[in-house]
Amino acid sequence: MIDIFYSNQLHYMGACDLSGMFAGSLRECSRFLFTLAYLSLLFLFAKRLRKKNLRLMAAALMPLIQTISVWAVSIRSEFFFSFLFALLLTALFRIPALLPLRAEGYLFFFSVLLFPARLFNSTSAILGHLWLFWVLFAACYLTARLSLETLRGNHFVCYFSYITLSLAAYLIYLASSFLTPFLQAGWDSRAKALIGTFLILTAGFLPAAAGIRILFRRDLLRLNQFGQKYGKIERYFFRFSLLILAVCTLIFLPFTILSSQNPLVLLFFPSLCTALLCLQIPFLLLLFRVSFYKDSAVLNQWKQEGLSSYYQDLQENLDMLQGELLSSVCRLPDETLRAFLYLKLSQAVQRNISLSLHVSIQPEHFQSGMDLIDLTRVLGILLDNAIEEAAGIPGGTMEVQINGRETQCSWLIKNSITEETRRSGIQTGKTSKGPGRGQGLLIVRQIIGQYSNVVLNSCIQDNRFIQSLNIETGRAAGSAGF
Repeated sequence: MIDIFYSNQLHYMGACDLSGMFAGSLRECSRFLFTLAYLSLLFLFAKRLRKKNLRLMAAALMPLIQTISVWAVSIRSEFFFSFLFALLLTALFRIPALLPLRAEGYLFFFSVLLFPARLFNSTSAILGHLWLFWVLFAACYLTARLSLETLRGNHFVCYFSYITLSLAAYLIYLASSFLTPFLQAGWDSRAKALIGTFLILTAGFLPAAAGIRILFRRDLLRLNQFGQKYGKIERYFFRFSLLILAVCTLIFLPFTILSSQNPLVLLFFPSLCTALLCLQIPFLLLLFRVSFYKDSAVLNQWKQEGLSSYYQDLQENLDMLQGELLSSVCRLPDETLRAFLYLKLSQAVQRNISLSLHVSIQPEHFQSGMDLIDLTRVLGILLDNAIEEAAGIPGGTMEVQINGRETQCSWLIKNSITEETRRSGIQTGKTSKGPGRGQGLLIVRQIIGQYSNVVLNSCIQDNRFIQSLNIETGRAAGSAGF
């Protein structure tokens, strides 16, 4: 690896053939891409195995093959550096646990980062330490993509992991340039000096990663929830990161071509790249905030219109929702949900559906557990489907149960079904209502997919369709907000 802290007056660029370095860099990148390709194939093969033990054994081939190949082409000290570098970064990736990866994913990530220390010699002469950012970009996003099959809903945590790991890798290389020679002078062994260097770095980095998990994990997952909610915005984390890397690389290349690099330039560009990558956080969070406030304004408008409509037809609603039914609605602590439920229950009564409502809530502990707009959309679709199905049956019935506790809120909707529905079942995206209809359950699944704390269970039992929306309210993922 090129030492950017050279002490001789002869610049290394003057002693190297520029075209030879670019050709060497192309060969190095090709080797790395080939490694990525066969590791990806091994990973996908391991994922397809159903038995956990077989899956882990197949996944273990990735680090085993890489370890043997790196050992075969490296001297002992370089092998120690490569192995400890990959191991430390994998630990820093694993400890915060921001991405829901299994063991195979971390084995793949470790294998991608386990390469010979001299692999990127020509590339580092051309790009300085910017090659590190490209390697980690590929490792983070490819690991997430292959493990989760889609980056949707995880762009933010993937981006955050990439930023922290890039900063850690850059500091590791800088620290090893200072610490390793210092320790080697005292121990007279480069291998021991490298191990000592990584022990010192591990003592600093691992507590920092643990601190991120303890202090910031819930907030980071909460921000990631906004990424799941606003999918068009979250994709910019990947796009902007790629753009910043490309721009910094293109700006750096003229310094290489003109042979005017010096240690300050080589230190400045990775630092600039890191700063630009971090600066996109407030910009994109501003977009999240604007979208959130826009949705909040829509909710407030809907709330005002809904309450206005409710009070205008108050007497008619009171006539329809008499006695126990009316008092049950009043037990809901949230005024918006109350008005929403009044409206839906009134629609059910107007269609001659026999209706029952049971509300069991501890008002002091009640939490919706979801963004209120999303919750009312989901409940609106579920209730509309139940009303429409029950209205098609003479003497159709519908039952709604709402249970709210300190850590959980559940909405249970039961309705009678037609004989046709009982025979054919209820399938997402399919309906007998005609063209352009039947997309409600697909929308419900898309919304619920944004929340790790929400589960919808559905079944047909005793000629009744039962839908149970269960929301854990004691987790940060269920209550995103700025």
